[in-house]
Amino acid sequence: MDPGGYSPQSGADSAYTAVGGLNDSRGSRPSAIATTLRLVLFTWEVNESVEIDFGDRVLERVLTNGAAMTRELGQLRARRVAVRLAALRAVDCAIELLPLPGRWHMLTGNWKGHMSGDLDHPYRLLVRPQAPVLRTDDGGVAWAATRAMTVVGIFDTH
Repeated sequence: MDPGGYSPQSGADSAYTAVGGLNDSRGSRPSAIATTLRLVLFTWEVNESVEIDFGDRVLERVLTNGAAMTRELGQLRARRVAVRLAALRAVDCAIELLPLPGRWHMLTGNWKGHMSGDLDHPYRLLVRPQAPVLRTDDGGVAWAATRAMTVVGIFDTH
């Protein structure tokens, strides 16, 4: 293996191990964090990424400071929030979140017009498009054209 940590024979997974041990402890398969990090690294210069805003200052302070996030949310939820925020930063538009880790989906009912990504059950990271909200012909949100999102908070939507 070359000093950079990657050789064509070793496979892509070993590159992540050499770059900081991003593989999970069960084997050589990359964790969700490594998968999202790979997405962020390979798309960082290519796309225009979604603009992210936060619902209020307290939420922004907690979710942008790793130590504060871990203290307030606990290690597991903080790690998952960080992965979901990285996914938000990595995509060109909101619709591209759907196939990513975290079971991103559009909400209905009282939460219509919002998207959520799973954290630890039953909590979800909720986001909504920033104004002006583009609409489809049937009155729904045009998620494919949404390039600016506001993080509303962490909620149990059930």
